[in-house]
Amino acid sequence: MQNSFLNFLFLLVDKHRNKHIAVFLISALLVALLASFFFLAASIRHDALLSLEEQPDFTIQKMEAGRSVDIETDRILKYADIKGVSYVAPRVFGRYFTQDRKHYFTIVGVDFFDEQQVRWIAKLFAQIDIKAFLAKKQMIVGSGVKTFLKEHYYDDFYNFTTPEGKTEKVAIYDT
Repeated sequence: MQNSFLNFLFLLVDKHRNKHIAVFLISALLVALLASFFFLAASIRHDALLSLEEQPDFTIQKMEAGRSVDIETDRILKYADIKGVSYVAPRVFGRYFTQDRKHYFTIVGVDFFDEQQVRWIAKLFAQIDIKAFLAKKQMIVGSGVKTFLKEHYYDDFYNFTTPEGKTEKVAIYDT
């Protein structure tokens, strides 16, 4: 019985082919658009969940005069005593102002023993030799900073000025 209905349906579509082709094309286009939309939405959702999985639940910053400043170590340890907090880790994050060029660099420190940071930066670690990197004072810079430094004749190193006024020479790791 079911088979005869399908035969009738296909015979009817075949007989009135010109009437049904527009409906078929519009339906196919609508299905393709909906499938593309749902695929894109699922892809964005999956990517966002992967990114959020590596991020901490909370980041606490101390602000003074609109700038982020260091939090005292004893205060960080007090956060670990809060009920429900399972892990607390300080981070190195700041901005360095170049006096001569009037530019800011964002500096992010990497703790090689922090499991969360190591997972996040594992792709970069696969490209570098950790022993050679840790053998001397070196830094890894992004492509924009590398271009800026090369334009200002800092190909292999950069001289940082510490808050005490001392000069600190740091090599640029070749990536």
